[in-house]
Amino acid sequence: MDSKKGLGKDFWIYRLGRSIYSFVATALMIGVSVWVLQTTDSPSQLAIVLIPMNIVSLTLLPLLGPFVDRYNKKYLMLISEVISILPLGIIVWLFFNDSLSIVYLAILFAVFQCFRSIYNSTATVILPSLVKTERLSEATAKIQGIQAFVEIMGGVCGGIIVATVSFGHLILLTIVALIVSLITLLFIRVKEDKVASTVEEEDNSTSSWFSEFKSGMSYLWRNKVLLSLTLYLALMAFFMGPLAITLEVMVLNDLKLEADYIGYLLSGIAVGHLIAMSLFGKVSRHIPQPYFTAIFIALMGGCLIGMGLSSNYWVVLVLVILLGVSNGLLAIPLNTLLVSSIDADYRGRVINLIGSFIAVLAPLSIAVVAYLLEFTSSFDVYLISGVFVLSVSPILAFMPALKRFLKLRPEKSAKWLRWVYG
Repeated sequence: MDSKKGLGKDFWIYRLGRSIYSFVATALMIGVSVWVLQTTDSPSQLAIVLIPMNIVSLTLLPLLGPFVDRYNKKYLMLISEVISILPLGIIVWLFFNDSLSIVYLAILFAVFQCFRSIYNSTATVILPSLVKTERLSEATAKIQGIQAFVEIMGGVCGGIIVATVSFGHLILLTIVALIVSLITLLFIRVKEDKVASTVEEEDNSTSSWFSEFKSGMSYLWRNKVLLSLTLYLALMAFFMGPLAITLEVMVLNDLKLEADYIGYLLSGIAVGHLIAMSLFGKVSRHIPQPYFTAIFIALMGGCLIGMGLSSNYWVVLVLVILLGVSNGLLAIPLNTLLVSSIDADYRGRVINLIGSFIAVLAPLSIAVVAYLLEFTSSFDVYLISGVFVLSVSPILAFMPALKRFLKLRPEKSAKWLRWVYG
């Protein structure tokens, strides 16, 4: 799984395949937004495509958790890659036959997201199966850097690709990326954790699955600090979730710019993540983690307010980069703590439950923002979001257990949870 030096070849092969797909997926989502907005000139129509995708993810992530804990993670990801090609193939056929509509696109992308949820629910917990626990922080930082680079290239090149090729050819390119990712998965070795008797492989009944799901809920409910962090992040997600759609509407509708300018903004977020990776070690050493978290959440709110007060594209781009820095600095410690603190027997269920609770407000937030964008500008939406994000950051000061949890080193977090909550 892991060599004595470095993170091991399995980690790097896995990241290669995922990065190739992520690069193309960035262009794909730009392409979806551009095609819908250019076809309908309506943010609400774009919401019709995006909301079902979010609802599918929200519904399936917690339900898939027990299967992730029970079955071979590598095989689950391979199955997801194969079946995800089917709805994309249908979209290509409809597009080149001039039969693709918003309704068809929404349905097929919801099916696509359903199949991708198998991959995503597994990917959230596979890292401890590829690298040693003491290297999780290093691996998380590497992933942040790799993903930032991929998003930079995906944003810049994605905008150019969308402006150059048809939507149908973009879908074909996505299918190719899925095939490449599938091939890389064939070459990795995944260390499977030994699961407890509550999830024995021989018991495949519905009652057993429900019991596993219920035990995951009980685990999360019992560990109140994880529940507090989940609720906190869910509130943040409500205001930050619609950022992509707001940026796209700003570029195409408010500023009347070309699609490649969307790519530059998405790349700006990724540049911020890359800067965050290089700054994290230096900054985190000098600021206690609870205050570190509150400060950079507040900075995110300030950036959004600044974006709302300026209608200049280049000022917004700079603020988007700062937003990416803040988000990246927050993601490294929080992701590491979440993954390392949960017992291996429950990791798949609980991580996916947390992901679902964080995402539970995403469809609602997208619908609200899409409705607002029909009557007001994207800059007003930034301003409203920024004020609410800024008001959320002090909440950490009133959560003593969460403050204590955030101070822990990853390798001690699981023991602390067992000691405090049993």
